[in-house]
Amino acid sequence: MELKLKKLIPLSGILLSCLTATALSAHEMHQMQQQSVGQIADHDSGKYREITPNAGPRVSEGADVILSADFIYWHSQQEGLEYAGKGFSSSGDAPCGGTLRPDFGFDPGFKVDLGLGLGHDGWDIIAEYTWLHSSDSSSTPCQGPTEIDNGPIYPLWNIGGVVPYNPTSSDILGARLNRWKLRFNVIDLEMGRNFFVSQYLKMRPFIGFKGAWIDQEYDVTYRAANDRILRMKQDHDFWGFGLRTGMDLAWHFAKDWSFYGDIALSTLWSQFDVHRTDTITTNGVDSSKPVNRGGDGSHRMKPVIETGLGLRWQIWFGDHDDYHFLVQAGWENQVWWGQNKMITQGQGASNGDLSLQGLTLKIRFDF
Repeated sequence: MELKLKKLIPLSGILLSCLTATALSAHEMHQMQQQSVGQIADHDSGKYREITPNAGPRVSEGADVILSADFIYWHSQQEGLEYAGKGFSSSGDAPCGGTLRPDFGFDPGFKVDLGLGLGHDGWDIIAEYTWLHSSDSSSTPCQGPTEIDNGPIYPLWNIGGVVPYNPTSSDILGARLNRWKLRFNVIDLEMGRNFFVSQYLKMRPFIGFKGAWIDQEYDVTYRAANDRILRMKQDHDFWGFGLRTGMDLAWHFAKDWSFYGDIALSTLWSQFDVHRTDTITTNGVDSSKPVNRGGDGSHRMKPVIETGLGLRWQIWFGDHDDYHFLVQAGWENQVWWGQNKMITQGQGASNGDLSLQGLTLKIRFDF
């Protein structure tokens, strides 16, 4: 019996050691869970630790000021503004062919930003204003000695009872775009946080608001038979306000150099205020009597998508990297869906997207 008890003593020691190790492992595992991403709170002190490192610039006391300015050189294009077909004759020949539309081109503009880097967990608030004006006034001759007296031409807008889409009609002798003008003004307000998700990848999700007022003018003239001049003028005013969200990404291939990619989505509660006036001049005498006047004051929800891609150089300096200077260059795209609400006078609903794209150069300073 004593021999059997002596044999159990080593086994009891081994069992006690295993139980002690298991208890210690459970305690260590609990501590590791407390230090994991899911357990960020220090319940004893009531403090919270940083789980995604702030990508800077660091805010040591209070708030930092964010200033930036962008030079933009963008191409703006409104769909649905074709005003005439050219190159058709009564025999069906098409010596030139094609469709007349505004000569959309590149125009300079700017953006300005004002913001605050907050001391709470690296969040920031930034307001941005975008300004761009574009215009065109031209005509495209098909054949003939002058710009407006060339033909054959067929109209794409019904003015004064002239039936459009009739390539065999000899009533229209010429067409001219007197003016297309765009006034683009946008204000964005966003709150975001810039942080590292890996050693070389930074992410800044943001939420906020978008407000816009965009005005367009469209003025087209046809010269018809019997010395008649048919002219249409439309004032197309838009405003919208809504929510905006998105993501800014930056991949560092060197300490101060990175590629960036941005995307933002917005939905705007919008109103279009459109007015059209048609005027007929006969034998050089202006009747000064509009033949059509109308407007569209309805409200709609309109989506907007913005994307950008480019190259960035930036440095942090100061005692705690609390100063920041950035220079970047890239290409930006914006699409404003269903922006064309021109009045078509019985030709069905006008529609088309407003698109903007082009070069964007930015300089930013945080202090």
